Parts: sequence; structure tokens; C-alpha cells
Amino acid sequence: MSERCRCRCHIVPPRSCATSRDPLATVYARRRCSIRACGTRGRSASARSSSTRDTGSAPLDPKLHLIARDLGLPDGAKLRAELHNLLVYGPGQFFAPHQDSEKADGMIGSLVVLLRSDSKGGALAIEHHDEKVSYRGSPNQLVLVAFYADCRHEVRPVTSGYRAALTFNLVPRYGSSPH
Repeated sequence: MSERCRCRCHIVPPRSCATSRDPLATVYARRRCSIRACGTRGRSASARSSSTRDTGSAPLDPKLHLIARDLGLPDGAKLRAELHNLLVYGPGQFFAPHQDSEKADGMIGSLVVLLRSDSKGGALAIEHHDEKVSYRGSPNQLVLVAFYADCRHEVRPVTSGYRAALTFNLVPRYGSSPH
């Protein structure tokens, strides 16, 4: 059975934008949003069987190529997505406007993966110069948003339900190493 990625990708293009690690977040990310290549490489036949596991998969590697292109990186440039955090917002919670600091050596941007949710409010608003965009999660699919680290952004208050997002540091990848 082939696995398909069911997510929407949103990239803040370059014309717009030039905590500690939680072990649970790392485990969750490896299960739901594999950072490695697509497919079932390295898994036993029983692990690939739908009688053993019936889950979706959202491999990031195929998306990273598109993200690099849409961020305006040179042809052939590759990105690595390093898990930064699992953020869960309940009613009334928010993240005030801010600009990301360099959390990893060479970090150029951030990738936010909004997990499926029926929550209300909690939009991710990004601005740079005079341009403003915002993105909301979806109850049916993952939403991926990438932007340069110098973009100011915020999470507006959640009004109901819970909003969950995985955040990744985007770092240029050099050489042929897969990690």
C-alpha cells in the first residue's frame, strides 16, 4: 500500500521575508511526520502491513525540496528540518509577535507544521515590511508554513479547542549526507 502525504504547503516567498527539546515531541514527530525519505525503507514487512499499523504519514524530505525552491534558494540547494518544539495552545493561549532567533547553527528559517485540529482562532500571522499573511489549521489535513527567520510572526489567541504545531529549524544541508 502506498502512503500519500495529505498536507497543504504554504511558503512565504523571499520577496516577503528575506525551548529545549521535548522527548515526547521527538517521538511524535518521528511517528507522524517522518523527517527521513518517503516510503518504508528500514521497516520490516509487518511494520508496513495495514494489519499492523493503519496510519497516515507526512514525510518532510520531499517537501523540503519545494520549500527550498519557493524560498528562493539557489538551484540544487537542500534544506534540513531540525525538530525544535511541539507547541500546544488551549483556549486563550497565544504567542506574541516576535522574530525567531538562530536556534541552530546556520538556521535560515522556520517550518511550522499545523497538526489537524478543529480548534478555532490560533491563526499563524506572518509579516515582513508591508506584507501580511495568515494561516489557519485544518481539521482534515496538515498545514505546512515556511518562512525566513527575519519575518515577524505571531499566533493569535485560540478561542476554542486545542491547536498543536510542530516547529522545525530550517538549515541548509551541504554534501550528500541524508541527515
